[in-house]
Amino acid sequence: MSVSIKKTGIVQASGEIGANIMPNSYIMQLGTSNVTTGTWRLAGSNTMTRSRVLIGNGMYGFQNSGIQTTPSGGYDDGSCYGIDSFPTDANTDYVISMWARLTDGTEGYAGFNALNMTVTGGTHTKHERNYYVTPLTKSWQRIWLSMKTNSATTRSVYIGITTGDTSVTTQMCLVKLEKGTVPTPWIPCSTDTDFVSSTSGFNELFDGNASISKGYINSIDFIEI
Repeated sequence: MSVSIKKTGIVQASGEIGANIMPNSYIMQLGTSNVTTGTWRLAGSNTMTRSRVLIGNGMYGFQNSGIQTTPSGGYDDGSCYGIDSFPTDANTDYVISMWARLTDGTEGYAGFNALNMTVTGGTHTKHERNYYVTPLTKSWQRIWLSMKTNSATTRSVYIGITTGDTSVTTQMCLVKLEKGTVPTPWIPCSTDTDFVSSTSGFNELFDGNASISKGYINSIDFIEI
């Protein structure tokens, strides 16, 4: 088997991994929306407690706790996070993906809002409160949505949570936004400090426990096909 590590950050082993254009998705900063730093803002209906939490090994994500209801006189939306004016190409296929789970409760959903896009596929089972959502379990699972942009070249990006009638706690992390119609394994953005280059690598926590750095790859298993 031939495996090559390129300084462009793409790891190849009988296939390609799409470039991630979402900055700093390993640490998922929360504050004032900022495209350059990949900083998210609080968005949507404010009926759940929302926070940035340490997932493990220096990786952060977002945690939502409570029940997502429609506020009295408020907007019926998901409990979500957004980045405004994200640059994208017009009339182009994109896939957004992330890892999510329940840590408490039994009826939580995670997903994406596709503004100015036509949805073409994904793991979602329903569309509610403006989100294409996938039911969560207490095991980490990767959820994704594929879509095609319209003529606009910027758009807001949203990830969010909806719930049933009982309280839940959910976590979301490792957001990837890439061109194409199917999701490929998570990698950092080319501007991230943990991007694969001539001097640095990254740890893929959920997709095979591989550690990749200059000159070597550590993995649980290599399978030649």
